[in-house]
Amino acid sequence: MTWEQIQDHLREHYSSTPTLEILLFEISVIVVAVLAYRYLDARALRVRQHFALIAVGVFILEFFTAPMWQNLNLGVWAYVYSDVTWIFTIAWTTMILCTVYAVDNLLLSSPTWQRFVLYLVVLTPLALLFEGLNKALGIRVYSPETLAAAGLARIPVLDVPAAGLYYIPVFMTLILSFYKHWLPAVEPAGEPRKRFSPISRLFLTVVAVFMFEIIVEPMATNQNFPDWSYVFHDITIIMTGLWVVIVSLCTFVIDRLMPNVDFRLRFAAYLGLIAVVATPIEGWFIHAGYRVYGPSATADFIGIRTMVGDLPVEVVAAIPLYLALVISLVRYWDGSLAHGLGLRPRPSTSPGVSALDMSTPVAS
Repeated sequence: MTWEQIQDHLREHYSSTPTLEILLFEISVIVVAVLAYRYLDARALRVRQHFALIAVGVFILEFFTAPMWQNLNLGVWAYVYSDVTWIFTIAWTTMILCTVYAVDNLLLSSPTWQRFVLYLVVLTPLALLFEGLNKALGIRVYSPETLAAAGLARIPVLDVPAAGLYYIPVFMTLILSFYKHWLPAVEPAGEPRKRFSPISRLFLTVVAVFMFEIIVEPMATNQNFPDWSYVFHDITIIMTGLWVVIVSLCTFVIDRLMPNVDFRLRFAAYLGLIAVVATPIEGWFIHAGYRVYGPSATADFIGIRTMVGDLPVEVVAAIPLYLALVISLVRYWDGSLAHGLGLRPRPSTSPGVSALDMSTPVAS
């Protein structure tokens, strides 16, 4: 891509001046985020770190799924990369963290999985309302591939695809699992539960990979596979199975070689080994015509390709992002890390007020 093309690309995405309604929307997002942060920070410890963890998970998913939609008319100050915007990052982060805090206080002594389900029950309608608002303001525009994958059904009044009823829980499951996986790096952690059996971990890996295949469906299609292998739209058990085998074998190898190493270093080793193995395989699928990236995805490619494999740099960068969310989900739910961590209450300074008031649960 030439410098002139880069300038044209920037002008196309960022030249629009926000309307008064959109400016008020942006200001409202910032004000609500600040107020929510101050509210939580007055009641819980290390809120900044919790906010940052969720924001990283949200940003990874926003960056990875950017070709699925366009975020328009927010003003040049609102964008980080292409049309990925920090306005949405802090909006989603605030929504998720407040939901986690409220649910954890509501279900103080409930098992982790029950609280997690309620997170999704609360976040799904909130996210649909947020999507409907963005669409009404002219901010969110879905790509043709996304609309084709989502189908014609719409949610009345909101005028957003009904497929959001399953897309949003998938998105939220990946983000929440990423957040929960990394909580031991922020909060004092108890002993992890006993790890699941290899068969159970394999099943979790299948679920995680399948979830991400649902997400990437509008961006990249699997073509020319046998008809019998397709299980949902263009998702094929051959591609899904291959990713499951790669993730499972590589994590097994790292666990054997680094059994007592800090989980953060092991996580980096997972990403490094799987990326080395998976990148040339993904390249072969692309060049052989089995993996085809749609026009909305390729339109965001800046034109730089790797010397080895001749792959767009965006594809190479996307693989570890994809893996970070998949591995986080598997490693959190398979018992590798302590469950039940959350926002811990600040010690009470008022006489007669228990330190457990407004606390989050620590039981798993």
